[in-house]
Formats: sequence, C-alpha cells, structure tokens
Amino acid sequence: MQLINILVIEDDPADRALIEAFFLGERICNRVDYAEDIEHARSMLQQAVEYHLILLDVHLGPASGFDLLPLLKRCQSRAELVCMSSSADADALFVARNGGAAFFIAKPLNIEGLRHIIGRLEHFWLGVMATA
Repeated sequence: MQLINILVIEDDPADRALIEAFFLGERICNRVDYAEDIEHARSMLQQAVEYHLILLDVHLGPASGFDLLPLLKRCQSRAELVCMSSSADADALFVARNGGAAFFIAKPLNIEGLRHIIGRLEHFWLGVMATA
C-alpha cells in the first residue's frame, strides 16, 4: 500500500503526539503535518501538498475548526476529513457531516479509536491511490 499524507489541525500538543505516534508507528503515512490554529491551517492548505487524511479539531482555542470546512473542501477535495471534539453534541455532528466529514471522533483520543477509523477508510484510500 502506498503511504499517505496527513494533516492534523489540533491545538493540543498531547493529542498531536498521540496521533503522530499512532500513524508513524503503524507505518501507513510518510508525512504528518501539523497546524496549531486556524491561521496556520489556512497557510498549510495553500501549499502544494495533497493530503489523503485531515484530522480537524473543531475547538481550536477561541476559534472554530468548522470555519475551515469551506477551505478544506476547495483546497483538499480528495482528502477524507475526520472531525474531533470533546463535545460530540448533535449540532456539532450535523455541522461536521454537512461540511464533508467522513467521521467524528470524540475526545479524549485513543489508539483503538484511531485504528477503527483507519480500518473504515482503507477502501477509500485504496481507490484514491489507484487513481493518483
């Protein structure tokens, strides 16, 4: 399987470390980039990197990760989007789903939850890699 590029938009250093350890440990990605806030994420999305997976924290300090959804759809339309939040209320799930998220992960993050998401996305990635 070809390795994938991942963008993690997350302001919590502990969650970033867990995500990095998981993806690099599973050897399914060759690149994990990070954005700690909305402005950094906007800057990264303007680069020429094609991401296969984007993990988006919906609460980035005082800002909402949901504000990035239109830009994500425009700049990274082939990427699978996974929203993450410590509050998985019905409104947040609705906004995430309507914004193009394939999954919504409740925090705190754990390895088994990430492994489950990867298993569910595997068929999608195989199709993306075949057309790349």
